[in-house]
Amino acid sequence: MIWGLLFFLILVLHLGIGGIVFIKNFRNITNQSFFLLTFFLASWMAVHFLQNEPPFKNFAEFLFRLDFFLGIFLCSTFYFFTQLFPQPVSISFTKKLFIFIPSFLFSILSFNNLIIKQIHFHNGVIDGEPGILFGGYFLIALAYVGGGIIKLFFNFKKSLGIQKTQILYVFLGMAITSGTLFFVNLILGAIFNLSLHVYRATSAASLSFTIFTALAITRYHLFGIEVILTELLVGVIGILLIIQTFTSPTLFWKVVNGIIFTFFSLFGY
Repeated sequence: MIWGLLFFLILVLHLGIGGIVFIKNFRNITNQSFFLLTFFLASWMAVHFLQNEPPFKNFAEFLFRLDFFLGIFLCSTFYFFTQLFPQPVSISFTKKLFIFIPSFLFSILSFNNLIIKQIHFHNGVIDGEPGILFGGYFLIALAYVGGGIIKLFFNFKKSLGIQKTQILYVFLGMAITSGTLFFVNLILGAIFNLSLHVYRATSAASLSFTIFTALAITRYHLFGIEVILTELLVGVIGILLIIQTFTSPTLFWKVVNGIIFTFFSLFGY
């Protein structure tokens, strides 16, 4: 139950932050695209969580395919957002079609065996075999994400002043998220026999991307690189304290670590 509540809180924070940015300037297409990005991110994370939960076992295959459906839209929305950040620009209807048609086609194909087939449970976790078009799905998703990162990089190179800092914030959010997931899933996972709950707890790192990007869009509380790195260290320690609190072996240590995290949150910022 407590893991479900933690995950629900993470989803609410994603949608809440995206909603705040949208409300702040709902006519700005950059704010609109960011809200759409947080919506698909939260939706994808929710489906990814529910597909392995026992109460939803009868819907596991549908949720697994919905995972792929939302995943490709998440990637295309990220690419779309990078075309509008940090300065919103006018994008023609033709270019919008060019961006989203591949994701639309592959999302529809997610519900047959061309993308994923022979869906089954392995060690209590749902899995499947690659379909004949899985390679195409992977390449399109990679092109969206890679193309978005390259666009941000070139924008960073030619930007000056506040815009350069805005893009730097987005990169830092991405670095925290990807770095945490890489460390836990590929390094700690290879050394220790981590539970599914620990892997899920690391999803809290995704908030780094949402929070830093929201700050960049709204231009709120933007600092130079030295202050950013200090905030980065504080954020990483906070994430580790959250994971330590929920993975403590006894109730006593959960309470102790929870108190430590509370004081850290109060005085760390």
